[in-house]
Amino acid sequence: MPHVDSPDPSSRDQNLLTRARAGDNAAVEALLEAYKPLVLSRASLYFLAHGDRDDLIQEGMIALFQAVAACPPERFAEFSSYAFHAVNNRLVDLLRQEQSQKMQAMLEALSLDAPSQVPSGSPDQPLGVTIKQDQAGPEDQLLYKE
Repeated sequence: MPHVDSPDPSSRDQNLLTRARAGDNAAVEALLEAYKPLVLSRASLYFLAHGDRDDLIQEGMIALFQAVAACPPERFAEFSSYAFHAVNNRLVDLLRQEQSQKMQAMLEALSLDAPSQVPSGSPDQPLGVTIKQDQAGPEDQLLYKE
């Protein structure tokens, strides 16, 4: 009888996916660990302007977790392809969302630490202090001016 080190990845994935669907958390963790290099490699290809690599990895791992839960049984044999597309699509969607109008408000937001451009504020004074002064009572405004 020939010695077999481990089953091929396809049958390993089928076995783990079947166990994961039956509620075996260890099988889910094994799949996530087995496909983590895929997530890391896909995340390294993209750049998130208002985030970092960890954000991309986290989104990729969420997509992988969802792929484990959503993969149809007839696709268990080709889970590696299913996982690849799920992770890649999630990362591309994240990048598109960042560039869309949904992110416009965040991209145009003012920093409270930036110098004030408000006419009532001093140009050297941060916006946060100017806002605080505008909301303060007359006594507080006098103290701020001093």
